[in-house]
Amino acid sequence: MNVPRSCVRLISLAVPIALIFVTGCGSSIPTPDTTVTAVSVSPTTASIASGATQQFTANATYSDGATGALTSGVTWTSSNTAAATVGSTGLATAVAAGTTTIKAAADGFTATATLTVTAAAVTVTSISVSPSSPSIAAGATQQFTATATYSDGTTGALATGVTWTSSNTAAATVSSTGLATGVAAGTSTIKAAADGFTATATLTVTAAAVTVTSI
Repeated sequence: MNVPRSCVRLISLAVPIALIFVTGCGSSIPTPDTTVTAVSVSPTTASIASGATQQFTANATYSDGATGALTSGVTWTSSNTAAATVGSTGLATAVAAGTTTIKAAADGFTATATLTVTAAAVTVTSISVSPSSPSIAAGATQQFTATATYSDGTTGALATGVTWTSSNTAAATVSSTGLATGVAAGTSTIKAAADGFTATATLTVTAAAVTVTSI
């Protein structure tokens, strides 16, 4: 069949245009959406002291092999809220010594981590000295005791680590164990220092009683 030259020219121009159109349309064909195939929690194990916090992260593995942190759509739970609680963002707060399982649920998958809570370190919050204002005669002794109050609310006598001083050694001296000795009539401040804290007591020394030694 004979085709007019003008038609041949139009056909030759139309072919590349059609190819460009097909190529362009091909790039707009949507690819299937990736789906979550597994969920994991990190860290898988953690240990914190009571009162401290630990951030957990839920990570997803997708059908295309990619991985990434899940920032939404995750439900967090703690199996033992007496040991630790966990918020909606995966932040766990330690309550008391114990162990709990932290679970993340998302897209029909679940994953867990183990959180161990240890007792909080107990520290000294203040000290006191007893008795607070005794009186002794010159030559007599008085035992002082330094008592600590701890961060857990308990108290106890400090047997070591206490520095004892007397503000007026002419009236009384004090030993490294808190034993004061009256020297002469007067008043002295007995100070105990421990763990960055200080406490004082006032010691009054009276003149020694005069007794008959011979007649």
